[in-house]
This record gives sequence, C-alpha cells and structure tokens, in this order.
Amino acid sequence: MDRREALRQVALLTGAAISMPFAAAILQGCESGAGSAVSGGLKYMTQKQFDVFNEVAERIMPKTDTPGAKDAGVTNFIDTMLSEFYPAAESKKYAAAIDDFDKSCEAANGKSFTEMTDDARDAYLKTVEDKAYKDAASGKDTKDIFWFAAKQGTLMAFFFSKPGTTQVLQHVAVPGPYQGCVPLSEAGRGVTWASENGK
Repeated sequence: MDRREALRQVALLTGAAISMPFAAAILQGCESGAGSAVSGGLKYMTQKQFDVFNEVAERIMPKTDTPGAKDAGVTNFIDTMLSEFYPAAESKKYAAAIDDFDKSCEAANGKSFTEMTDDARDAYLKTVEDKAYKDAASGKDTKDIFWFAAKQGTLMAFFFSKPGTTQVLQHVAVPGPYQGCVPLSEAGRGVTWASENGK
C-alpha cells in the first residue's frame, strides 16, 4: 500500500475528505517516532493541547495486544505536522479546535478530557462522533469538523509508524517468492499488509 492509497483508505474509513495540509504531510514523508509519546520538545502544541490530543488519540487507537496511539507517538506526529506542514492559519485553527473540544468536554462532564476515566472518554467521544456525522449530513464541510481531522490524523500517523507497520499490519522486509493470488486468511497472520518500511 503506497501513501496515496493509504490516504484514500483513511478517507473511506472516516467518511470524510482529507485536508490538503494533512495529505501533503503524508506524501512528503512526515513520520511519527515509535515510542515517542512524550511531550518533551513540543514544536507547536501547548502542554495542555498535547495532553488532551494524546488521550483522544489513545481512545481512537487504544493499546490492546498490539501498540496504541501513545506507543506510536501519534501526538508528536500531529505536533510536527502543525509546526512544519500546515499553513499558519490552519495550524492555529487545529490547535484552537483542540482547546474547544476540551472546553466542550468540561461543559458537558464537569472535567477535562484528561481527567476522565477511559469508559467516560469513550462515551463522550461517541456523542462527539454522532454530532460530527450529523453536521456532515447537514452540509458542513468535513474538513471543518474537528472529529474527522483528529480521527484521520490518528489513523494515518499510527499506520505510518513503526509499531503500526510492523506489529499491527503484516510486514516482511525481505519477501519470499511471488504468489499472485493468496487468500488473506492464508497470508501470514491474516491481516492487511503494510508497505515496505511503512512507505
């Protein structure tokens, strides 16, 4: 799967158009660092924004028997995108959307998203997602809806990270003989293949 195909798949998965700055970041090779889910050396986000998005990303791609968003350094990836790839106005808008998300969460739940339990976070995100799809159905551009941007960013950053390509997707650095038609259930672990080196 090449980068353009990955963008198409994420757009289909989230049911929303991908923003140009986000697509540019992927096509130009912005990568997330495995195991770098720490806030040290932030390039654009404030500490609060990093902490909030880090928890949002982890609920979108939680750690189970495979790595989660934090393990893959997803929020560091987003921070780098905002600093190096997004136009200044778009970066400011994205960061403000994180702040607005947490303010709405506090208004609805009496506490910041970072202070909630995982079950409470999941329940709140379900309401956020439901509203996002209603807004999209009413004609609002999906590129202007934070939930879609957050979900797309999380999924793309995760599946271009080393944990995503080597521990969740199938990855063979030196493939064996060519087999033109093999059922997915019989190919390795029966999960989707990663592209070589995650590119």
